[in-house]
Amino acid sequence: PAKAREILNANMRKFGELPMKAVSGVTAMLWNSVSGLFNLVLVFVNLAVIPVAMFYLLRDFDTIREKLTALVPPGSRKNISGILREIAEVLSAFVRGQLMAATLMAALYATGLFFCGTPMSLFIGILAGYANLVPYLGIVFGFLPAALLTYLHYGDFLPVAAVLAIFGVVQVLEGTVITPRLVGDRIGLHPVAVMAAVLLGADLFGFLGILLAVPAAAAANVLLKRG
Repeated sequence: PAKAREILNANMRKFGELPMKAVSGVTAMLWNSVSGLFNLVLVFVNLAVIPVAMFYLLRDFDTIREKLTALVPPGSRKNISGILREIAEVLSAFVRGQLMAATLMAALYATGLFFCGTPMSLFIGILAGYANLVPYLGIVFGFLPAALLTYLHYGDFLPVAAVLAIFGVVQVLEGTVITPRLVGDRIGLHPVAVMAAVLLGADLFGFLGILLAVPAAAAANVLLKRG
């Protein structure tokens, strides 16, 4: 009887906990659904707000610049304006260099995939090259579909290994030659300084640091020269 009573009490306790577990599970599911829906709405709101905000910023850019310049003491305005103009030129050169590097990588990817016999090699190569403007995104939009289509086309892993080799070689060239030369030379940074800035940005700030490391280093280089 004592053993039976113990088993019965244990089962009754578990049964008594079921409603609370059910309520907490349903509450968590509802909360996750609501928060997910809210985040999705925020994404669409941002997509709608960003172009509108950019339109007004571009339209009133000269007025905003004049008002900000008026806040600077008159004796320093010429120097500050020169520094900001030089930083703007360096950042525009950075954007042009990035676009040139992406175009060159797109050509290398497309050519390599064509010789591997990958279906849609031109489209995938261009997509991978320009997606590489965001670090590592080119691997997602380039290597994965290229490897999948190549395997489905040949049914063998050897052509997939060739695709992997192409992406590996182009990535090495991008990190050691293309970006340091095309981007670093345009913004006045030594190739070693570009690689060091990217590594330091990744170590300190992660993905955001990778994106902003080179333009931040270029702006800091302008300030250093002026100093």
